[in-house]
Amino acid sequence: MSVHVCYLQRTSRGDAIAGLRLVTARSDELWTVPASSKAGSPTADAEAAALWLSQKLASSGDMLDVLCLDVDGSSCGWLSSPSSDPDVVAAIARQGTLVTTPDGISNSTPLSEYAGTPDDASVAVLAPPYVAPPPTVRGLLGRGRGATNTQSDRIGVVAVNDVPARLLLDALDRRGVVVKSVTTLWHALSLALDPASKSVDGPADGPVVAESSTTTASVILDPAGRLVWAWSAGGIPIAAGSMRVAVDRHGVEHPVDTSRTATFLVRGAEPPPRPTVHVGGAEGGRLASEWLAWSAQLGRSPSRVRCVAPTGPGNDTAALEAFGSALGKACPYVPVDLTTNDDPIGRVLVRLAERVDDAPVSAGASAVVPTPFPTLASRPTRVHRRLLIVSSLAITTIAAAVGIAAYHQRVAAGNAYTSSIRAESAWYADVKAIDATLMAKPAEVSIKLERMVTQLRKDAAPKVTRADGKPILSELSTLSMVLGDPEIHLIQVQLNSNSVVVRIQATLEQATAVQQALREISGLRIANWTMTTTKSGENLDVKLQGTWPAPEPVKAGGGAT
Repeated sequence: MSVHVCYLQRTSRGDAIAGLRLVTARSDELWTVPASSKAGSPTADAEAAALWLSQKLASSGDMLDVLCLDVDGSSCGWLSSPSSDPDVVAAIARQGTLVTTPDGISNSTPLSEYAGTPDDASVAVLAPPYVAPPPTVRGLLGRGRGATNTQSDRIGVVAVNDVPARLLLDALDRRGVVVKSVTTLWHALSLALDPASKSVDGPADGPVVAESSTTTASVILDPAGRLVWAWSAGGIPIAAGSMRVAVDRHGVEHPVDTSRTATFLVRGAEPPPRPTVHVGGAEGGRLASEWLAWSAQLGRSPSRVRCVAPTGPGNDTAALEAFGSALGKACPYVPVDLTTNDDPIGRVLVRLAERVDDAPVSAGASAVVPTPFPTLASRPTRVHRRLLIVSSLAITTIAAAVGIAAYHQRVAAGNAYTSSIRAESAWYADVKAIDATLMAKPAEVSIKLERMVTQLRKDAAPKVTRADGKPILSELSTLSMVLGDPEIHLIQVQLNSNSVVVRIQATLEQATAVQQALREISGLRIANWTMTTTKSGENLDVKLQGTWPAPEPVKAGGGAT
């Protein structure tokens, strides 16, 4: 077996490290804080413990399978919660309930005293104690307990002062030691002594169709002077607790020589002297009363009791029998197994290591050992910090690249703005010379410019004249030379684009002379004069009509021939 299980012993209500115990297949090594550093800081003790543990694990690949916390500085109690979510339960446990004290009203409870804050304590939810049977079974039960509830009104909650554990985990991580799983002595006790503990391999014959989980009460007597117990179903604790018991340390030396940092115990050798634990009927009655309170809250009681007590020259066998009898009276019709062992804590740790060693390689310790505190199991390690550093450097690089690109964009925008100012300065003077009010309303500049361009194009276009225009004024001036004779009575002169009509009153001789003069006068372009006479009194009403000459042809170049 290459599994390593480390038992963390604490003191001062869990605030300080007292020692470490590293258990393997063939060795059991102890380390305690030297007497010279009893007043040292918790950080220094954690560093010293991590140094010793890393040296011991160097040959096994710097790998610790299980870190088990003792119950010092820990408490287990029940509470009501609207949800089984760990965050909700932790908030309720830390809040506490209103309790009337002689000095007033306080919300402090035994559980809230140990729950503290998320920075110095962890809260874990135990397994639910009761699961309702299927609907058909509830119908057979009628109005019994199984028909009234779908789940117990109370749940068990564990609060642990885990500051030393956090310091130790961080110190181990700095030395490259990987801790696979972190648990408590209550969880290890349930897994080691509960005969109904489930194997990670599952059933070998096929899938489980139905099963009935019994409740086992496991009790050990810690030679340090503490009674530790846990109720479990299938190896998972549903209730737990501990109590102080009388212990006699007279004549017993410290198990570790203070001049050394550790001692090595070969398994099978004679164990060192241990303190004497005194338990009897009184302790059994205290434990039985506490169990009755838990049974009333959870609606479940143990169906089997297994107790392991230490052996030694000072331990009274009769007192142990009285202790077992008190438990038997409190739990009638329940078998009570009371066994003795030189080292109850060591036995639990060895059984825990065997459980982990029997698990498949793919499953690992985390699949076998319950990990009640996710904050400890998933505590940031060197890998996380390295990932944060790498991601921070990547983000910084991206930010620098974006900053450089933004700088170039800003420079380009500045150059474009300068060019626009230059272009505006170039045409602004010309525009102002044309119309000083043009830039008063920038929104209307395009419209005004379009109108100006249209007018300029219209003004610059060539004048369109009629190609067959007649020189009326010049012809009329020429006609006045002939028709200005006082002997001729001019009635009408009509000029149009087709012909010219002149009406006079004269004699036939005068009319003939006028016709002849019109034909022969120089400068007159009207030709083909014809005469029509009608009688009008003594004179004749003469109508002279001439025609304009045909228009001259235009050359291809646009000029007239």
